[in-house]
Amino acid sequence: MFANYGCAGGLFPFRSAMTYCQRNEKAALVLVFDQCTYRFCHDQNKNDSFASFSMDLKVNLLFSDGASAVLLIPERMRNRFEGSLARVEEILADFHLSDIIGFDNNRFFLSTEVKDQVPTLVANSVIKPILAKNGLSLSEIEEWAIHQGGSEVLKRFLDESVLGLTPQQLSRSQQLFEKYGNFSSPSCFFVLDSFMQENSVDKTGIRGMMVGFGAGLYQAALLYRWV
Repeated sequence: MFANYGCAGGLFPFRSAMTYCQRNEKAALVLVFDQCTYRFCHDQNKNDSFASFSMDLKVNLLFSDGASAVLLIPERMRNRFEGSLARVEEILADFHLSDIIGFDNNRFFLSTEVKDQVPTLVANSVIKPILAKNGLSLSEIEEWAIHQGGSEVLKRFLDESVLGLTPQQLSRSQQLFEKYGNFSSPSCFFVLDSFMQENSVDKTGIRGMMVGFGAGLYQAALLYRWV
């Protein structure tokens, strides 16, 4: 059985690669690319409505092309690299059965309820549990790399009833969404990369979190600290 992780499709293989590093004391390479879209070839027939055609068109124009590669290393290889590195502290993944985002015979579809339901689910199932387990508050996470599932979805993480992030904490994800759009599964990795490019900044001790979520509903969060 093949699972369509959709926009969460980067952090699930990342979790597997991290386990591999820990067990085998070897490096691992994670390649992340879009798992949501397919070649647009809508088959118009008498059973298809204009609403169906509009949805096909919408979801195929929703995503930008993008890919990322991440090298994970075990602690024993740390001395091969100069400067600060982001060390994974914790990763948590979850699945919640829902049909508001999904695939049907390789056709991707989403409901208008996504922006209302998904951010709350993600906050309660992976973000808050990671913070609680590590004894951290929202203010102690300085870098947030949240999947850019659209402006309205991102803004929901500002609501106190959802998570209560500040505009500053959300700004990097928002900026990259406005510049590039929705990359699907690589999107949170592009935000992380923007933090990694800040070579002139002393990041030692700074904590960050990556968050991905997509079809299924699958969601995952990764807590890291610069060392």
